[in-house]
Amino acid sequence: MALFLLVWKGPYLLEGDYISKSDVRSGSAALITGLRTSLISFAAAIGAAFALVYTIRTYKLSRKGQITDRFTKSLERLGSDDIYGRIGGIMALEQIAYDAPEQAENVSQILIHFLRHHVTKKGEKKSKKGGKRKSANEMRVGRPGGRAPEDPVEADVQAALRAVTRYQMRALLEKRSRLGEMLAISVNTRGQHLDGAEINLSGGLKLSNAYLPFADLSEANLQDADLSFSILVGANLSQSSFSRANLESCDLDGADFSGSMMWETNLSRTSLHNCKFNKATMTDVRLEWARLYKADLTGAKLINANLANATFTGCILKDANLGRADLRGTDLSEAYMEGASLGNAVLDRHTKLPDSILSTLSDKQKAALNGESDPSC
Repeated sequence: MALFLLVWKGPYLLEGDYISKSDVRSGSAALITGLRTSLISFAAAIGAAFALVYTIRTYKLSRKGQITDRFTKSLERLGSDDIYGRIGGIMALEQIAYDAPEQAENVSQILIHFLRHHVTKKGEKKSKKGGKRKSANEMRVGRPGGRAPEDPVEADVQAALRAVTRYQMRALLEKRSRLGEMLAISVNTRGQHLDGAEINLSGGLKLSNAYLPFADLSEANLQDADLSFSILVGANLSQSSFSRANLESCDLDGADFSGSMMWETNLSRTSLHNCKFNKATMTDVRLEWARLYKADLTGAKLINANLANATFTGCILKDANLGRADLRGTDLSEAYMEGASLGNAVLDRHTKLPDSILSTLSDKQKAALNGESDPSC
């Protein structure tokens, strides 16, 4: 009704001064017709705009409903007794994160909760049977009398690990983090705690004391991760990023770190028997009091690394770069160090080096090795 009145009387209200009611049939009729046509077009445009807004709103509600439905079904599969159902649920949740980036944080929280529940439950079962969980010495890989863990990481746990450590997932979370900073969200809301596990939007996975033997975490993004006191015996960690990660006191025997980026990684007091660090970048890495046995560090970059009081029994450090490394109290006497560089490395009288490397030392280093000077002064 309002639209009809606007079309019929609108021309007289808008251009009444130029319309002669007594002479409508002449020139004024064309003006009225033009104004009415314009009003109808304007009304149609407004109607189309409202229809578009309604369509967009309907689409968003429909999409939200679809995501919610997919989320619900994925959670049901995640709680399934069938391992294949759980793997399917994990893959479905990961796909939801990619299709709806705003759900990436929720997906990560659920998967980490799943990991925490499963990796600690496995450790608790072993504790009840044997009094305590097996240590690295009891699960030694490749040593006489040693044996590998009886139960490697299960396929569903492996799938969840891959999902939360993929670079695509971390990128989504980092993007959400930057958005949160732009919106002045408190820093305290950027981390979510779930039964001792945390997923930090900047990429820090916290899953300490985990039981993950033979896990496949190759090409994973584990920057700022906390996996301290975990068992990762025989794990594939090659080509991964461990910058600023905490792996303190882990059982890493037989693990493969080949080609990994390990800037400022904490590997102090770890067990690293038969590990591979070929061409790994380990600048500023912490390896104090670590125990390495027959580890392969060929071509590794250990620049400015802290190797104080570490032992390298039977290790290969061919062409390794130990420039400015802290070697005070380090035992490298049984290591193979052909082509290794110790430029400006810090030594003391407790440092043990193979005879083949002594000729490459500077006079200052030789004096420190003989206890003639204190490099810490």
